[in-house]
Amino acid sequence: MVIVISVFIVALAMLLLSIRLILKKNGSFGSEHISQSKAMRNRGITCAASADRRDRILEQKKLDVTEL
Repeated sequence: MVIVISVFIVALAMLLLSIRLILKKNGSFGSEHISQSKAMRNRGITCAASADRRDRILEQKKLDVTEL
């Protein structure tokens, strides 16, 4: 009985999550990547990979290899 109830709850959750996909003609989930979110870009928030890449490039520019 517990398994039947669990399966029903999961099926209901999937149905509720997909209502937008079902009702809209070309419905799709929006991208959840931080760099593609307009609200995050407006706040200046970037993903960790992008921030790490930017910081590494800045550190390489600061590094002066003539002193080695």
